[in-house]
Amino acid sequence: MLERDPTEPPTTGREARESWERPGVSRLRRPVLEFAVAIAAARIPGVTVRRGDGIVRFVLGSEQISGVPHLVGVETRDGEVLHADLIVDASGHNSTVPRMLAEIGQVRDTEDRAEAGFIYYARHYRDSGRGLPEAAQWPLLHQETLTAGCLPGDNGTWSLILVASSHDRQLRALREVDAWERAMELFPEYASWTQHG
Repeated sequence: MLERDPTEPPTTGREARESWERPGVSRLRRPVLEFAVAIAAARIPGVTVRRGDGIVRFVLGSEQISGVPHLVGVETRDGEVLHADLIVDASGHNSTVPRMLAEIGQVRDTEDRAEAGFIYYARHYRDSGRGLPEAAQWPLLHQETLTAGCLPGDNGTWSLILVASSHDRQLRALREVDAWERAMELFPEYASWTQHG
């Protein structure tokens, strides 16, 4: 959680936009990215990085637009109120934000969820000292009901994925290591990658 120092003046949208550089593509694991963002955020004057603080409710301020709730902060599990100009929910699928918005009562759920029809099974690898294998010509390789891919990571890591229809119940066996490894053998371009980690 990032907390803004209430004594610091709020940043305007224009100032915030001008302070950002054009983003690029980074190939790294989520924990590495989260760590890097936390370190960078901790270096920003007026920002405090807090870990492990659960949020239980939003704090409402006076309405800025008639009929629209105005959020001015959050309350932690310990009852501490943290004021914020911006509240970002990045907690994923199991977020408590929809429940907290429903408690406000005036906010309708605007979250859209759609079944993509695919499920992926991944294994993660780290270079064992033999170096990274040669990259396959195509990033995704297809068999009749299964697709394989390789996602390079950071610091000598990579992920191999198998993608299948979420309706194919027989392929759910790919959750098991032995079944996953046998299926990856169908893709010789990537099968060797399992031996390098």
